[in-house]
Amino acid sequence: MIHKLNLIDKYFDLILLGEKVLEGRLNDEKRKLINIGDEIIFNRHSDNSTMVAVVEDKYYFDDFEQMADKLDKKELGFAVATKQEMIDTYNGIYDRERVKKYGVVIFRIKKS
Repeated sequence: MIHKLNLIDKYFDLILLGEKVLEGRLNDEKRKLINIGDEIIFNRHSDNSTMVAVVEDKYYFDDFEQMADKLDKKELGFAVATKQEMIDTYNGIYDRERVKKYGVVIFRIKKS
């Protein structure tokens, strides 16, 4: 199956360079449809260029704090950020009520 997700330029570029191999999202209805072996077409925010990645694995967490305790921040695209800055970035995208309702899914991806 093929899925489409948008990314801001910074994280798109990190995936393109092979530096970001984990993509964190809210585990809502849309993301629950993404399975291991599926392809994700990432759309770069500024110019709508695209790239394809294959989902190699999935990890589930209750929230982004739990995720930050378990996963390598560099693989998530936060090599120079603190753990708290990483958590704050995700919490700035997804409000706490939705995170509490759906939880978090992390996709291990490999650029095709």
